[in-house]
Amino acid sequence: MIKTFSKLVLAFSILAGSAQADPYEDARRIVELTVTEELFATMMSTMGSLMAGNIQNEFTKIDKEMSDTAADTLAFMISNEMTKEMVQAMIEPMSEAYVANHSPQALAAYRAFLETPEGQEILALSPAMVSEGAIIGEKVGETVATSGGQRVMLSIQEGIWPPGTPKTVQRELKKLFKD
Repeated sequence: MIKTFSKLVLAFSILAGSAQADPYEDARRIVELTVTEELFATMMSTMGSLMAGNIQNEFTKIDKEMSDTAADTLAFMISNEMTKEMVQAMIEPMSEAYVANHSPQALAAYRAFLETPEGQEILALSPAMVSEGAIIGEKVGETVATSGGQRVMLSIQEGIWPPGTPKTVQRELKKLFKD
């Protein structure tokens, strides 16, 4: 009987302790564990070609040319410079977003999982999974873009437009995609 009572007291104290835990502390720890410089750098590197293309476009607007290599180098330099500051600047608002969107119980459970060996394993592989996702997304995107592009072309030819598309835009797109 005393053993059973002791187990009940222990279970109650664990539940009471988790109910009194500060959800913001849990959220902040989740963000610290999941929004890392390594992960952010990996995400930025997967967007490097997009950044480089945008950089080249901006220079073209001011009548200056930039080689692909120079644009790639500049994109790399910018993303490296931004990474640490971005991660630090995201901690507070991301923590607040977690608190606003999740129950205290869910935050406590998620934090507890992330702090287990299995959670640590998943966190350690997160940058690799971002890279894998980018590679898979690029391959899938090529296929989807081709078939989606064909359907869009057909819609333009048949005059099927999103609601509210101005006639001037319809004419412009028809002219751009004429046989």
